[in-house]
Amino acid sequence: GPPIRHQPGEAAGIPGGGVGRLSWTHCVALPFIRTEDGSAPGRAEECQGEGAAIRRAEKMSREEANAGAVAFKRSGDPNAGEFSDAVVLKKFGDVPDNFE
Repeated sequence: GPPIRHQPGEAAGIPGGGVGRLSWTHCVALPFIRTEDGSAPGRAEECQGEGAAIRRAEKMSREEANAGAVAFKRSGDPNAGEFSDAVVLKKFGDVPDNFE
């Protein structure tokens, strides 16, 4: 048959994806900015793939203003507004336990 084409950013073979539904996996790097009482989430950046998100989070964590950073992924259907829970790929530096 014809080759299966995946949308950019979509992960192949995720169980429970369902047939005929658009499901993207978003890989995100999120910095945590130093505040007086610890840290607060900064501006999340979407990345192309898990490796890119991890590298970006590592860079973010090295910046002066940031206490740390986390790379995570979540899958979902942006059109339906349905997202699964975030899966942490890697944490760098000081990241709150309840960051989600």
